[in-house]
Amino acid sequence: MVCVLTEIGSLFFCLSGTAPGPLENASKYAPGKAAGPCPSAEPRFYILPDDEHLRQLAVQCPDHPGLLRMRTMREDPEPVAVLFGAADSPYLRIDPYFMRCVDNDSEAEQALKELVTELERVQQDVVADAGTLLVVDNYLAVHGRRAFTARYDGTDRWLQKSVITRDLRRSRAARDSAAGRIVV
Repeated sequence: MVCVLTEIGSLFFCLSGTAPGPLENASKYAPGKAAGPCPSAEPRFYILPDDEHLRQLAVQCPDHPGLLRMRTMREDPEPVAVLFGAADSPYLRIDPYFMRCVDNDSEAEQALKELVTELERVQQDVVADAGTLLVVDNYLAVHGRRAFTARYDGTDRWLQKSVITRDLRRSRAARDSAAGRIVV
C-alpha cells in the first residue's frame, strides 16, 4: 500500500473472520479528541514510509510512480505537525511506528510519547464480523489492528480497505489522468 498524504478517511469492509476470541479479530480505534497532551502544532516530526512497503514495491513494480515518491519521503522527508488546523478542534496526523522527531527534539519526543500513551489508554476494540463496514475519519481518529497469528483455516479476518479524500486536486500528480480516481 502506498502512503498518500491526501488520505483523510478509510473504509474497511470485513470480508470474513470468525476467529475464536474477539480480541484476535479486533481492530483498534482511538478518538483523537480524547487525546490529552498536545504536541506542538509546529512541523517537528517526520512520517516515513514503511521499509517493507518500499522493498515489496521495488521488487514487484520497480517502475511504479509511487516508488519514487516513497523513496523521496524516506531520503528527504518534509517535517509535519502532529496536530494541525484550528487550535480548538485540531486534526490529527500520527503514525508512531514510522515517526521521527526533527533534529532529536527532546520536547517533541516527550510530547509524542505522552500523546501515544493517551491514545493507547482510550483505544477501543472494534470487532468486525463478515459484512461489517467500518468508516474512520483519519483526521479525527487513529486506527490499527491487533497482532494475530494467521491460521489459514477460513477463520482469519480479511479486510478490504478503500481510501477517500476531501480534495482530489491534491492527488492529481499521483493519478494517471485528471479524470482518474486511482492513486498510483
